[in-house]
Amino acid sequence: MIASLAWKEYREQRGIWLAIALLAGLLALNMGLLARGGFAEAHNDVFVREIVIGVLYSLMVAQGVVYGAQALANEKESGSLGFLDALSSQRYPLWHTKLVVGSFFTLVQGLVLFGLILALQMGNWTHLFSLMVVGLLALCWGMVGGALCASVFPAILTGIVLAAANLAILFIVPVVIVPIVREVALIAVAVVALIISKQSYCATDHDRRLRQAQLQGGNRQRRPKSWQTLVWLAAKQGRWILCIGLGMSFLAGFVMYRAPDFSWPVVTLIIGLTCGTAVFAPEQAGEQERFLGAQRFPPGRLWLVKTAFWILVAAGMTALLGVAMLLRHDLALNLSLQPLFYHIFSPDGYPGLFPAMWVIYGFCFGQFCSLLSRNVVVAGVLGAGTSVGFLALWLPSLFFRDVMGWQILTIPLLLLVGTRSSMWIWYSGRVFTRRHIVGLVCCMLLAVMWLGGNLWYRAVEIPDVGEPFDLQTFETKLNQAAQSQAPALIRRGTRAMIEERSNVKAKLGRPTKPLFPIAPNAEGFPHYLADGDYMAGCWDVLYQGWPAESDELGRWLDAMFAGEWAQDIREAAAMPLGLIADPRDPPRSSALQDGIDFRDVGALFVARALQLESRGDYSGALKNLETVLGFSRQLWNCAPTSLRDSRWQSIGTSVEWIALRGLDRWLAKIGPRPELLRQALKALQHHEKEVPDPLDNIKADYLQGDTASLYWHVSKLGLELVNACPWERERQSRFFRAFYSGQLRLAKWPPPHSRWPHETLALADGGWTAEQWHQFMMARGGYGLPQFWAYDFPPYLRQIRVRQVYIALMVYQAEEGHAAAKLEDLVPRYLSNLPLDPWTGQSYSYKVSQGEKIPEIETKDGYVRVGENSESEQIPPGHGVLCLEPISWSYGHLDHEAWYFVVPAWMKK
Repeated sequence: MIASLAWKEYREQRGIWLAIALLAGLLALNMGLLARGGFAEAHNDVFVREIVIGVLYSLMVAQGVVYGAQALANEKESGSLGFLDALSSQRYPLWHTKLVVGSFFTLVQGLVLFGLILALQMGNWTHLFSLMVVGLLALCWGMVGGALCASVFPAILTGIVLAAANLAILFIVPVVIVPIVREVALIAVAVVALIISKQSYCATDHDRRLRQAQLQGGNRQRRPKSWQTLVWLAAKQGRWILCIGLGMSFLAGFVMYRAPDFSWPVVTLIIGLTCGTAVFAPEQAGEQERFLGAQRFPPGRLWLVKTAFWILVAAGMTALLGVAMLLRHDLALNLSLQPLFYHIFSPDGYPGLFPAMWVIYGFCFGQFCSLLSRNVVVAGVLGAGTSVGFLALWLPSLFFRDVMGWQILTIPLLLLVGTRSSMWIWYSGRVFTRRHIVGLVCCMLLAVMWLGGNLWYRAVEIPDVGEPFDLQTFETKLNQAAQSQAPALIRRGTRAMIEERSNVKAKLGRPTKPLFPIAPNAEGFPHYLADGDYMAGCWDVLYQGWPAESDELGRWLDAMFAGEWAQDIREAAAMPLGLIADPRDPPRSSALQDGIDFRDVGALFVARALQLESRGDYSGALKNLETVLGFSRQLWNCAPTSLRDSRWQSIGTSVEWIALRGLDRWLAKIGPRPELLRQALKALQHHEKEVPDPLDNIKADYLQGDTASLYWHVSKLGLELVNACPWERERQSRFFRAFYSGQLRLAKWPPPHSRWPHETLALADGGWTAEQWHQFMMARGGYGLPQFWAYDFPPYLRQIRVRQVYIALMVYQAEEGHAAAKLEDLVPRYLSNLPLDPWTGQSYSYKVSQGEKIPEIETKDGYVRVGENSESEQIPPGHGVLCLEPISWSYGHLDHEAWYFVVPAWMKK
């Protein structure tokens, strides 16, 4: 009997097997027509290769699902199952034979398709295992559908939906698990599917129970329930949509894979429109709704069953689309470590609503519009137009991720309610009466009002705090600064420096020896040896001082400063402050490179100062350092955050830091020269007096309107949509004004500043608390904030002031011959008043050393200890020690977090 059953299965299923094999063969023959360069070059065409692989995997899924469903369901539909039951008292041998034969056909089909992949040179042996796994899984779920359903078509549909759900679970969720765990999961899922199929198919079925009941009690055969009839009706009416739609959805996942964040909404919206229109399209086209009413089908049940049926179909198509995209993404393109979606449109910050919202809108609008016209094409056009219109109005808001899911889903829910309320009228054939049309129009108007109300609320939700400062006054200040010729000289001098650098490189050649000994564990050679000139060497000089072997570097600096560019920079540094970057102009695309070039100019002048100091020209070295300080003020003045260096630091403070680092090197070598020290003190006091107001930099950012720095996750397309939509433009403008208003208030507070954005926004006096701002910004799914100058200003201002005190202590030491007992001794002879630390509002810590030790610590970038004994572990008694932070003298050690300035112990001449 087993051999006869196997022969029967072979006769019945060979047609399906041959059809799929022929389709695959025809695909191979047509490769030359699809590929660029003909059949011989088809394997080199990436686009064609991915399409072919996707189609072959689709054919493998079709082989498994169709065979598994037809093998079991065809016996029920044709009525031959009773004959087979009469031959055997058990169905297990029948089920087992069909499973073995189906597995054989599937494996052979996998070999055929794999052979085509090898023949076309489009893959390797990894595809063999993938084809076998996909085919056998599809076979298992096809047999589940065949066991559960009484006819072939619903069985195929059930198998496709279950297979899609299985593949979605396996390929979407556990992407990063261990491969062996994934293989075990595949085997477990297949076993579960086979158990379900066996238990359902081999159990006592409805026919056996009915015959037994008739023999025992003579019960009458029951008619199917109404909902079962309606399900059969929906499947019968939409069988072509089911077949074509499910297949096309799976194929679309392999074809429309570029930019899935944009292609997914389009495809799923089409799926939703198709399924939504198909709910009532057959009855509308043939005016069959009255027949359904005559059969006493409850209208509510009719609407519920048909709507639920087509929602499941839409979900199945969407799942197949996702599975195909995952297969292409994970197997064909080998991109399993990269995300499939980047969630450009993510309502409420949650990615779960993104895959479903488009198909939901399409389905509800398609169903609603199908009641407005008996013509399917007209209904589809109306549904497409209205759904696209509503989604287009939501689109700008979706970019910012602060749209709640209930706001979006309320509109399709209203349309479903409107459709359900029309069922009795639709039954009676009075759909196009004035009363019903008015009701549908009112439902649509209610949806429009809901959308309009939400968009209006988005515009006014954020409190309006007004302009954060007086724009006219700031505009006047910018106009005055624009009259200065300093920016033109700086840009001309910087361009000339770059040209001079190339000329000097061609004239002197490449460096031949390192400036400093190379550490044994150093990674690679110094950058200036690789770059071909000493520009990178200037930075090494800044950190390590002037080198002993400096002949090549000295000649290079002499040649560099022989050009006219240095004079342009000196003249610009002494001019009134100008606008190196006008905030009224759009950000320059070369702003970052400009910042790097400006830092190189500062490093060149500091290296030149240390060169002159090594030659004994201390006064000339100090003038170069003063030039760098003036240069930093020009870069600092009213500059927006778009002008930054490679470390994303404000270029003005960056160049100022270079000057202060060079000044520390200069002070370490100056010795007891009171006049030169007083000149350096005077230069620092003048610099502090002339430093621009950091609030002007925040105002410059606001005036430039660089919202891209506030919304780092929003693409350029999103910002363009904001500018095109008045409600989003007003919303973002209000947030923009509140943000900068809070920043300006925060900058006036004593440092250290709070860096929590919601706390800063609460300072804007808009009526919202910090908690409300926090909830609002968390709903956005992420936000970016500019690194404002107000954060940079206090740390560097305190460095200027602490060096004023330090230089005054050095002058006191040089003239008196001993260290000052306390800082108050410096007033008024050396300082008119004692500078206060802007960070704490108090004077700096100072004490004469009694022999305390400085612990060995790893110095941070910019944290230096200056003075003759800066490298010693123990400070000799009698040295003055100035510290930025309060000094801890416990246990005879200084606090390791302090920044120390050790005053040299010069004797009075």
